[in-house]
This record gives sequence, structure tokens and C-alpha cells, in this order.
Amino acid sequence: MAKYEIQAKTENCSGCLRCQLGCSDVYAKMFNPLAAHIRVNVSGAECSISFTEDCTECGVFVKAWGTFWRKDFMVS
Repeated sequence: MAKYEIQAKTENCSGCLRCQLGCSDVYAKMFNPLAAHIRVNVSGAECSISFTEDCTECGVFVKAWGTFWRKDFMVS
């Protein structure tokens, strides 16, 4: 699978965890945020987003939500 440089726009994050559910579905074949390679931490109105060391930077979820941005080039 291709690797992309992915950046999170935390100002667009609502804390819905859909990115975590999508990631866990793709990689763990289950809807479980704890199995995702994306971590969303919600503290009041603020959200922070990080990626685990297991993240493959595939960009599968990027087009589905406006919180993430993928550079147009692949990382080699």
C-alpha cells in the first residue's frame, strides 16, 4: 500500500472518532477505536490527533473527512 505524508487539521476535528473506526475496520477488521493506528484525544472543545508507530500512512481515510490532509506525492 502506498505511503503518504499525512497532516491532521485539529481545528476541523469534532472528536467523532470516525477516523479511528475507519482505520480499525481497514487494519483490524473490527470497529474498535483502540485497534486503530490513529489516536484522537478529546479534552472539552479541543482535540489532538496522533498516529501510532504502526501507522502505515496509507491515507485510506483522508478523503472521507476534512480533518486530514494528504500531500499529493507519495513518500518513498
